[in-house]
Amino acid sequence: PALAAVASLVLLVALGLAWPQRTTRSWNTLWSPAAAAPELRLQVEPGSVTVSPGASLAVRARVWGSDQAPRLIADGLRAATATTESVEPGGAHVWRFDLSQLTRATEYRVRIAHVESPRYRIGIGGDATPVGFRIEYRAPAYARLPIQSGAAARGDLSALRGSRASVEVTFDRDLEALEVQLPDGKRARWSASTPRRWRGEVAIDREGDYELAARLATATESSRHRYRVTPLADAPPLISVRVPETDVDLPSGQQVPVDVMAEDDLGLSELKLQFRKRDDQPWSDVPLARFAARPREAAIASRWDAAPVALLPGEIATFRFVVFDDNTVSGRGMATSRSFELRFPSLAELYEKVDDRQHDAQTTLEKAAEQARELQKSLDKLARQAPRTAMPTPQTQARAEELKSALQSQQEIARKIDDAAQSLQQTLEQSAERKAFDDQLMRKMRELQELMKEIQSNEFKDAMKRMQQALEQQDPSRLESQLPKMRQEHPDMLKNLQRTIDLLKQLREEERLQALAQRADELKQRQDALNREFESPKSASKDAGKSPDQKLAEEQTERAEDSQKLAEDVKKAAAESEPDSQSEEAMSDAAAELSENAASSQTSASQSASKGDRKSAQSQGKQASQSLQKASDRLQKAVQDLQKQDEDLDLAAVRRAAQDLVALQRSADASLESEQSPSATSDQMTDLAEGAERVADSLSQLAARTPMLSPSLQKSLGRAIKGLQQSGREMAGGQSGRGQESGRQATRALNEAVLELRESESSMCNQPGNGPPQGKKSGGSPKKLGEVGQRQSEINRETRSLAQRLTEQARLSAGDQAEMRRLADEQARLREAVESIQNEEKREQQLLGRLDQTQREMKEVEEALESGQPLGDIESKQTRILSRLLDAQRSVNRRDFEPQRESRPGEESSRPSPAALSPELLRQTDRLRNDLLKAESDRYPAQYRAFIESYLKRLNGGGR
Repeated sequence: PALAAVASLVLLVALGLAWPQRTTRSWNTLWSPAAAAPELRLQVEPGSVTVSPGASLAVRARVWGSDQAPRLIADGLRAATATTESVEPGGAHVWRFDLSQLTRATEYRVRIAHVESPRYRIGIGGDATPVGFRIEYRAPAYARLPIQSGAAARGDLSALRGSRASVEVTFDRDLEALEVQLPDGKRARWSASTPRRWRGEVAIDREGDYELAARLATATESSRHRYRVTPLADAPPLISVRVPETDVDLPSGQQVPVDVMAEDDLGLSELKLQFRKRDDQPWSDVPLARFAARPREAAIASRWDAAPVALLPGEIATFRFVVFDDNTVSGRGMATSRSFELRFPSLAELYEKVDDRQHDAQTTLEKAAEQARELQKSLDKLARQAPRTAMPTPQTQARAEELKSALQSQQEIARKIDDAAQSLQQTLEQSAERKAFDDQLMRKMRELQELMKEIQSNEFKDAMKRMQQALEQQDPSRLESQLPKMRQEHPDMLKNLQRTIDLLKQLREEERLQALAQRADELKQRQDALNREFESPKSASKDAGKSPDQKLAEEQTERAEDSQKLAEDVKKAAAESEPDSQSEEAMSDAAAELSENAASSQTSASQSASKGDRKSAQSQGKQASQSLQKASDRLQKAVQDLQKQDEDLDLAAVRRAAQDLVALQRSADASLESEQSPSATSDQMTDLAEGAERVADSLSQLAARTPMLSPSLQKSLGRAIKGLQQSGREMAGGQSGRGQESGRQATRALNEAVLELRESESSMCNQPGNGPPQGKKSGGSPKKLGEVGQRQSEINRETRSLAQRLTEQARLSAGDQAEMRRLADEQARLREAVESIQNEEKREQQLLGRLDQTQREMKEVEEALESGQPLGDIESKQTRILSRLLDAQRSVNRRDFEPQRESRPGEESSRPSPAALSPELLRQTDRLRNDLLKAESDRYPAQYRAFIESYLKRLNGGGR
């Protein structure tokens, strides 16, 4: 048996060596009977291919000899499941593997049992390309904007400058790495969220491009893609100025009202006002508001203290408003308003404005008078065509429309009268501030202003109001009932209106004459100042390219032109005045003096100054000053003569009328108390009525010349005349009792008229009957402030002259030091004078400007002069001091014409009693409960909550 076994083993070895494959297959079959199945064959399609990024691929495997599903093995891909597609006639089973979203190159093979296909390659065609971007913008902190996100097909970036963009880019295939070149040239690597999605950040702070360099694992070069970065500038803010609407004059107190609106899309930070006096000067800033909360809209209504501008009469400053946003990235943006002019009008400009306003008021009143005459005709026509029936007919409807039109016309007349009154009030305030006219003329202006308010009587206004109510309620009968009252009062309104127009014309003539005299005096003062400049030694001029003599020559030429213009205005006024009057002769002489002497001397002085001959220029300038003084004196004398003549005549007429009315009143009383027959008393009353009519006619003529007579005087006389006439008729008719009553009413009206005349007499007198009032003298403070202002102006001029002289010297001389000490002493005396004025006006301190600041600056100037400091800053302080002194004087002048200082008759005011309380309010329990509920809803600190709730519970529990 052992030999047999050895022989069998030898045989098997020999067979294996001779036929190794068959021997192996035989042994495999013995080991695995299943291996004895038919032969397996495998065929794979499409093999190695190249596809587009993201494409899908169907891999088919044909298997012979088995019906089992093969497996697809791919690197980096999910295992794909084989699905049976078909069985071919030859016995081959066809299997399909679906590969989707192919984004990277890979290799695959198919295996079934022991059979495996070769390795095939799937390649991705083209370059790596971005297919989508998701972008988030984070604005800079000052913008306070939310994060903005969105998707885009391209990676171009556009946002507010200073923002940062977080970008997530998706490619069409998997990447190995993604590098970025930023607009500033720096490089960065972005991080991968997935092999296809990469994230990074780009700062949007400059214009440029950023470049994406996508690198694949199998590629040697990167694909590059460029995108634009566009930073958006922060839009500047917007500004709108509501007040002032146009150029403004410097108001009293130097507090300029301003009202500014501003807005910005991201937030405001500050609002400033900028000003300067000359175009070649830099702007000076005045903060108006700082916005800590950075609002997007803001409205600022305030008052700008223009005292630091230090304007003097005739000077102009420019100001504007500037608003800033809160841009902390590229610097604050700003918006600038248009420029406005702030003027301190000279007297000549003031007179021109006053005349223009009064001309406008006169034109408005004349149009109102013309319209009133037409309305009177319409009212007379309506009165003649009274309706015969109250039933509505086409005629009554047409009449109602005519009444409506008449009412509207009257309302238009009233509006024009109010406009004219407002214009006159403004001229009164402006004239009072600068003491443009004397006290007598100012009183006339004020009386005329009061007369404007009484053009329409209270009865007439009440009738118009009732007609308006009837028209609104569509009550024809009530409307018709008010027509006679309106028609009765309308002639008086027209008469008062015409009287106001005539008085305004006369007032304008007096104002024009006084304005000419004041202008001549102002020109004389300016010429005197120029003469003092001729006396001072020559110094270097601050104006480039101009010598001191040339500068003085130009100023002297301007003065000559001013004198010539004044002469022309005086000639024009003389031509418009009454012929052969004293004022015409005075104005003609003044015009000749101005044109032939003053202007010619000023022209000669200018020529001498241009040649450097200051001595001759000074002599000729003094001759011009003398001529200007003569012209001013003549004009002033003409004003005084005209006022004196009119005043004496008017005052005599008023006194004579008062005496006549007193005599008439006494005669009426004597007739009523006598025991004579009724017929005799009737004749006396009729005669007295005729006498009162004659007095009324004379006063009516006087009222056309002076505004001092109030309309109430004419009303009192009207009632007296009517009462006397009625008493005479009733006495003649045998009604003695009624006649006596009418007569007594007439005497009371005569007494009222006498009192009105006494008040008018007091107003017309420079010193009313009882003498000046005790206490503070009127005009004391303005006069003192004016004197201080003149002395301050002299100190300013001397300081400026000294400063010019010191610029040409290397050191201070003993004389210069003495001069500075003298100026310091003079400044100290002025400071003490201001302090004294302020103590006197302590109760009205708010109307005197900021004299405390003025005193401090005076003290600083005084100390600077005593110590011999440089005079550069002293000049600007002295200019501010003078400006504040002038403003304080304006403030005191204006105070006497403010509405609260105006005397008015007392009025009885009756107010209705309040309605009864509701019964529900008297229920204590409900009230207590409601109060408790309200208290519980209020907010209070948490640490006190327990105590408050305990108190409320006890209070509620202890109620009824």
